[in-house]
Amino acid sequence: MYAAGEVTGEEDEASAVTYYQRACDGDGAWGCDNLAGHFYEGTAGLQSDKTKSAELFKKACSLDHANACTWYGYMAERGEGMAEASIETAAAFYEKACELDDNAGCRNLGLFYLYGRDGFLTDSEKATQYLNKSCDLQNGDACNILGGAYANGKINGEEDEATAVAYYQRACDSGEMSGCGYLAWYYEHGKGGLSVDLSKAAELYDQACEGGNAGACNSLGTMYAKGEVSGEEDEATAVSYRQRACDGGDMWGCGNLAWSYGHGEGGLEIDLAKAAKLYGQACEGNVGWSCYRLAHMYGSGEVTGKKDVVTGVAYYERACDEGYMWGCHDLGWSYLHGTEGKRVDVDKAISLYERACDSEIGSACNFLGMIWEGEWSASVSPDLKQAELFHREACRLGFPCGNLFYFLRGEMKWEEAANILYKELEKSPSDSTFGELEFLRPANLRGEVLRALQRKLRDQGYYSGKIDGDFGPKTKSAIKQLCKCDPPALN
Repeated sequence: MYAAGEVTGEEDEASAVTYYQRACDGDGAWGCDNLAGHFYEGTAGLQSDKTKSAELFKKACSLDHANACTWYGYMAERGEGMAEASIETAAAFYEKACELDDNAGCRNLGLFYLYGRDGFLTDSEKATQYLNKSCDLQNGDACNILGGAYANGKINGEEDEATAVAYYQRACDSGEMSGCGYLAWYYEHGKGGLSVDLSKAAELYDQACEGGNAGACNSLGTMYAKGEVSGEEDEATAVSYRQRACDGGDMWGCGNLAWSYGHGEGGLEIDLAKAAKLYGQACEGNVGWSCYRLAHMYGSGEVTGKKDVVTGVAYYERACDEGYMWGCHDLGWSYLHGTEGKRVDVDKAISLYERACDSEIGSACNFLGMIWEGEWSASVSPDLKQAELFHREACRLGFPCGNLFYFLRGEMKWEEAANILYKELEKSPSDSTFGELEFLRPANLRGEVLRALQRKLRDQGYYSGKIDGDFGPKTKSAIKQLCKCDPPALN
């Protein structure tokens, strides 16, 4: 009552401490627990004393005060107020707290089994047992953790998004705003057995954002920018949510806000200095994409007014280290060519391009194809099998298939080269990865490869002329019929 101001009309923590002490001396668990909290925080006129705090929490726990058991476990886990940390001791007190139905104790012990700690091997069954109990006791964070564990396959060894959604719903219902944000993502993308419901997604993102989840503010901003909330792109509202996200500590929000400043979107004036500052902030927050954008800005002179390739390359490296594969791609270019700040190192370039290619960046696969053809360095012995493999992968990933065509033509694989051309011609010019169909110039189509294309055109009913390798009127007409276009290269 003294602490709540119900005696004198004003909060009186000092008097409250006196009564907490008397209660604790009489084995009143609540008194010990409250007194321990004040010693831990150094409040109510007391000096912070972690040793005293630990002693009081331990006594309260011995009197079956569940919260005190969890707190003593927490301090033991970190070695606060005692000689050294002890995971074994922490687990024992979390176990008792959980037996006394303290949801935080159950959650903390569940985390030990989920991720493993000193002396604790991962045990998905026990992790689920304790986290489920915590979730049942209305600990929204535990529900949220279980959602993530099922989504990432840590429980059953395989991803289970439907179960994840159920736990995210429970987390959200318990007031855990991260759960609302994750649930919104599943509605936005139609995953976990849910149908796409952009209205529901926006509602949940808004709920989470208003509840202090900065990541949800950023996601809602993205939805406004894409026109997924009102049906029309709304960059101004997107900017306001990105600002809220950034202010709330979400680094993706800072990066997206930087983009808005850099491009003058959402009613903002272009402000490259502000953009660079925000990209830098997001990069320091481990957002690789922002490191990559900042690298571009330094390289193009948008930060200092002069091109600064050395700093730009350093940020490409940072982007790559953060797992943003375009950063690895551009860093590979720096090692391949020996740009400022990096000596030529083809082996390093190959390693970086391989990482980017494995992440399905077609341009990286294309560079690997050219490197293994022996086009870049005398230090690399040509390996045409490798070259073909990477050129095919680049084409599969949507990178212009021209280099695959030229490679196949050079290897005298006429039919395959012709098939590449035919598939590109079937696309509209705007969809073709050859760009304006430049490959159709007579210098590129001659001899056997043109004969192979004529056969393909004839087999599909477009060509009725001779298979003569002549780039004549009938061949040109057949090509125009197939692509429904009139490429300048044919005229």
